[in-house]
Amino acid sequence: MKTIIVDNKTFIGLRKLDNWLSKQPWQNGLEMETIWRIREMITKIQDRGYYTDTERDLLNEIRFEWFSNKYKDTEWVCKYCCKSTKNVEYDYLSGFDHLSCVLEFENNR
Repeated sequence: MKTIIVDNKTFIGLRKLDNWLSKQPWQNGLEMETIWRIREMITKIQDRGYYTDTERDLLNEIRFEWFSNKYKDTEWVCKYCCKSTKNVEYDYLSGFDHLSCVLEFENNR
């Protein structure tokens, strides 16, 4: 099982995800028990300073749920880095996502 060290960027992302989970995402279809388990997992990851590939996959699923909720009316935003892709050449996109972000995500799996 692969473990990934939590860097500053990831720590900030975990804090933002936990903040969103503390608000009312269950109104968008997430179950309360799932929310509490994920928030508990985020706390453990922050305390340990690393996460496993299994935890990463679960966090990515929740992050994509957050992304879909936050940017549901915006097409031109990369779901990996949350930056605009509106002025990016088509050859550098995968759907509405930066090709480089998609490749980096796939390489880290």
